[in-house]
Amino acid sequence: MDEKEKNIIDGILKRYQESIKKQSLKVLIFGPGKNNTDSYAKICYEKRLKIKEILIQNNYSALLPEEAFEMAKVNGVIIENTTIFEKSLINDESDIVFFIVLPNCKGVSHELSHFTAIPSIVKKLNCFFASEYENYWTENDIRDIIDVGHGSVNMFCKADVEICNLTGKILEIADKVKRFSRYFQYERYN
Repeated sequence: MDEKEKNIIDGILKRYQESIKKQSLKVLIFGPGKNNTDSYAKICYEKRLKIKEILIQNNYSALLPEEAFEMAKVNGVIIENTTIFEKSLINDESDIVFFIVLPNCKGVSHELSHFTAIPSIVKKLNCFFASEYENYWTENDIRDIIDVGHGSVNMFCKADVEICNLTGKILEIADKVKRFSRYFQYERYN
């Protein structure tokens, strides 16, 4: 390798390494909503807010889907079909998608069942199922689809939510995705 080639490669590596420092992956966090009446769901909603805050502190661009709806309304966007809007958010506006799925949150299960039919979405899914779902047949089918489609399936229990294990697990997965995605960024700086 001559000096000119070495300088070109050094320049590419330097630009790549600088870009890594600035990289911010876009994260969507689905789960129980603010108005859910189930007490466990309310705790998990608060946990979603905390997870979002921690991801932002760790240089991720994190958003709850309901916040995206509100932003769209403020900007005059009329959303006629929430499922299509959410699919667009996942496909076009996110790098990682987390789902926190609880037995008493049918809306979350409904959304997830729609999204598991789309392979490009399944690959982005990182789902955390409450351990109460362990023997729930419909959710087992969904977990299998996600697993086979190269998404991530995890279980959690109420104690994980209360002592922040769930937050740590989500941050760990986001960090892995971020590290992995760096390998595919290299060509951009050539």
